[in-house]
Amino acid sequence: MTTALLIDAGFLRKKFEEKGIPYETSYVEQVIKEIIKEIQKKEPNDTISVFFFDAPAFRGSLTKPISRQKFLWSEPENQVLLDMEQGKCAYLNVSVRKGNRSFSKWELKPNFVKDYLKQAAETGMRDNYYCPKISQKEVDGLIHGEIFKLSLRKNVDRIVLVTNDTDFVSTLSIVKKEQHSKSPLTKFAVVAFNYQDISPRLYGVIDGMYDVTISLKFLQESMKADEQNQIPTVPQIPTQVVTQGRGIYRTQYYYPSSKNNNQGRQRD
Repeated sequence: MTTALLIDAGFLRKKFEEKGIPYETSYVEQVIKEIIKEIQKKEPNDTISVFFFDAPAFRGSLTKPISRQKFLWSEPENQVLLDMEQGKCAYLNVSVRKGNRSFSKWELKPNFVKDYLKQAAETGMRDNYYCPKISQKEVDGLIHGEIFKLSLRKNVDRIVLVTNDTDFVSTLSIVKKEQHSKSPLTKFAVVAFNYQDISPRLYGVIDGMYDVTISLKFLQESMKADEQNQIPTVPQIPTQVVTQGRGIYRTQYYYPSSKNNNQGRQRD
């Protein structure tokens, strides 16, 4: 059996920001490994291929919003993407798919009202009150294309998505209809960093879900421990995985600190 793990780096970056985890190669690598572990708990004999979808930093010529002067501007380097391309993630064989980033529009800086509003009322608007908005392009299209290619060509038995973009609902629905009269069917699952965040629309077209909430919490503890030179508290240890309803994998956890270690608590 073969599984393709398709990672939307933009979605992953957003989740890191929400959890206060630096978007750095070492932490991204740890999260990918934890996702693979979760998949292998249910499918221990699967061969897993990792596809990483991202876009390099924007570099180009812009026109200032007030003075209309042209100038060269660039974003900070996307080091995670560079490391993925150069194979610097130990023990991970990652195939990189690259889109691009392009200038969308000028936006007022987040601190405009606090720092510049009074001055702007007196002297008028200036270029330094604005910042460029850069948007990621083509990445979603690349993921859509990979889903079609892998599933309709029967290259894999299972596709696991690291995304919560409801734009993929229509793609998964189309693929399922195309496969309806064919066998074997490609199964689809998503990775949840908090299962409650998964869009209800995605629930309707997926066959399973892998919840890595606990792993992410442990990563946060590890990060804090690194900063404080302390050993993090080991989280609850998963002891078995079962399947219930809609293919959602539920894990039984035991708490080492509990007075009665034979009493577990179940978490969806």
